[in-house]
This record gives sequence, structure tokens and C-alpha cells, in this order.
Amino acid sequence: MSGFSKLFSHICGPPRLKSELKAEKTFIFCLARCQFDNDDSKDFQLLMTIYKCLTGTTLDCARYGSHWQDIGFQGNDPATDLRGTGMLSLLTILYLVREQKALSQKLYQLSQNETQNFPFCVLLINLTKIALVALRGGYLNKECNKRYAILPVFCDVFLSLTFEYYKIWKTGMTIKDSGFVLKKLEEKNKSLQTYALN
Repeated sequence: MSGFSKLFSHICGPPRLKSELKAEKTFIFCLARCQFDNDDSKDFQLLMTIYKCLTGTTLDCARYGSHWQDIGFQGNDPATDLRGTGMLSLLTILYLVREQKALSQKLYQLSQNETQNFPFCVLLINLTKIALVALRGGYLNKECNKRYAILPVFCDVFLSLTFEYYKIWKTGMTIKDSGFVLKKLEEKNKSLQTYALN
């Protein structure tokens, strides 16, 4: 970055993150790099909890199988979809299905619609990535500094993206519109405006 670019960024860019919050920010990025561990039963338990919350079943399910596609993973092994954002995606999905049940169920039902269907969990992985890009770009710094926390702000941004996607999608979007909708949400995050969450 040139001297002028640094100066411009300093004057016009997002505020710097308080140094006391940098460890929490690093932790979130570590979660995103942490891959699903087949040898760790807790990882599979997280995955199974998501499955049970979405499907309403009380029965355990197999680690591999086509049932994962029912909740919007791309294949028989959900871990392959988690490569880009690791365990952070699994935790944000879990947060949505456990703590935001109404939104989660509305979005999941929409994902199962005959004409408006989309891969539910893959969508949430993409929304996690968009929120992660906003965090990396410093666009959440102002709100993080104000609330003196990173994870709650990150989760709020993820929820905001999820709700925004739901609002747009329920207007009649179909899978062919998916790229457009995600691009729209990405562009919103790439603007120089910082988040102000209530």
C-alpha cells in the first residue's frame, strides 16, 4: 500500500479496532480456519444438532449420507462444504437454528419450496463468509469498539444478512437469482459505510 493509500484509508476508511479486541478477532479467524474433525465427536454432535433442529427428528443420523442434502449441504459429506469458513460456519448455522428459531424455520421452509428451493446450509456458509469479509475489512470495527465485543457484532451481522436474504428471496426469487442476491449482499458489505446495529 502506497503512502497516499495509507493516508486515504486512515482518513476515510473504517476506524481502527481497539487493541483489546484483537485477540477476539483473531479467535474468529481461527475458527474459520479450523476444519471439521472426523475424530472429534463434538464436531459431529454440532452437525447432528443442526440436522435435528431443522428436520424436527429426535433420531440420530449417520455421519455420511444423502440426508445431509435435505438440509442444504451439497453432498453426502457436509465437511466438504465447510472448507472455506471452517467451524465458524457450523457455529453460525447452529446459532441461527437454536437462537433464532422463527427466522431459521421460515428460511428453511422457503429453501424446501418447490419453485424457490435453494441449498439452505450452503447459503448460510456463504453468508458467514460475507460477514467474515466485513470483519476482515474493518467495516465492523466501529460497532465492535462501541460494544467492546466482536462475536456478538459478528453474529448480528450474520443475522442481518440472513434476514435480508430471506426478505429478498420470499419476493419470488429462484435458484437462478441466487448469485445476484448474494452479490447484492456482498456489495452492501464492501461499501465504506460501517455497520450501525441496533
